[in-house]
Amino acid sequence: MKMLVLFVLVLLLGGCTSLVYTPYLHLPAAPMKSGTMSVAGSGEGLPETSSSTISASGEGILAYALTDNVTLRGGAWSRVSDIRSGEVDGTSLDAIVALSRPMQLKQALEMGTVPVYSGFDVAIVPRAMSLYGWNTLGLAGSISAAVWLPSIWSPEGKFAMRPYIAIGGLVGTGYTSNSNGASGHGYGMLNNLGLTMTFSPHFSINEEVANPIVWTTMTKALTWYLTPSMTVSYAW
Repeated sequence: MKMLVLFVLVLLLGGCTSLVYTPYLHLPAAPMKSGTMSVAGSGEGLPETSSSTISASGEGILAYALTDNVTLRGGAWSRVSDIRSGEVDGTSLDAIVALSRPMQLKQALEMGTVPVYSGFDVAIVPRAMSLYGWNTLGLAGSISAAVWLPSIWSPEGKFAMRPYIAIGGLVGTGYTSNSNGASGHGYGMLNNLGLTMTFSPHFSINEEVANPIVWTTMTKALTWYLTPSMTVSYAW
């Protein structure tokens, strides 16, 4: 039932505004446990495909852990200027595929504090995106390799912070209603630096800076972005 809710909400969302895409990973402090779910809201800057513009935007994310190593997520985003009219600029489906299991710090477990992780963990994050614009549909895909670093935590155990870094690639194409084929292509590299702050087993805040470097047939130039996001998550 949880998976059905996730897919229906993502697939029903659609709109018609300019093409913007999400370069963020919004990773939790560690891979989610099997059967758990989370909901998140993010304020962020999203790059436009046809220019070097960054648009202030909002994104909603639903996640469900299929197993201890695989979490499926669905997301939808919109520029702030489009939220008031109920338009959605894009949707995505991705997976966090953990290649290792996180080790919690024994001292923190004995103290009964927020989760604290003592080692490095690795995950692969493949993603498929649909971008919606006026008479235009964009399709894009990306894949990133992410590494979590050990947690930084307060001696009182009231909160913990876990940084991560990631690198990946991005490819996309756009179609217009008055074109017989693809109207444009884009290729790029994704770089991410994030920090997830955990305040309870359920509540966390993620801050991330994304650095996509892309080339498109629309701009015919290599464009470099540096854009931040802040995400609030609740898991159960």
